[in-house]
Amino acid sequence: MAEHDHRRLAVDTFNETWDLIETADRTEAQDLDMLTAALASRYHWRHAGEPRNHAMSDWQVSRTLAVMGESDLARAFAASSMEICIEHDLDAFMVVFAEEALARALLAGGDKRAARDVLERATALAATIDDAEDRKVAEADLDELRAKL
Repeated sequence: MAEHDHRRLAVDTFNETWDLIETADRTEAQDLDMLTAALASRYHWRHAGEPRNHAMSDWQVSRTLAVMGESDLARAFAASSMEICIEHDLDAFMVVFAEEALARALLAGGDKRAARDVLERATALAATIDDAEDRKVAEADLDELRAKL
């Protein structure tokens, strides 16, 4: 498969996953489709993306698993996202989302205290994001998570 085909499929399945994450009252079948799409996006980004895409796809798999209540796997993918951020010296925006994934995974497992600690770290880091629009996106996501704690 050509790289441009992998890229197109990565984007399409990423967006499909996001649509399902935002679907209220998902069915069990939709949850499975959501996870399948997230993993498909991850697969295709590994063939066509840069480290930033790899970190973001692991973030999305983690978020999907957290939404499904699968805390252990969600933590594993959050950790993978963070490892990619560190290995490739990715910017604060990406690190904030890796932290956010970990906080969601911890919350999914019922560990509110640890989730709050990670959220505080992510919030402090979000304040250092240079791009105002990126900072706004990160802070909004963190605020949405904070409301669940």
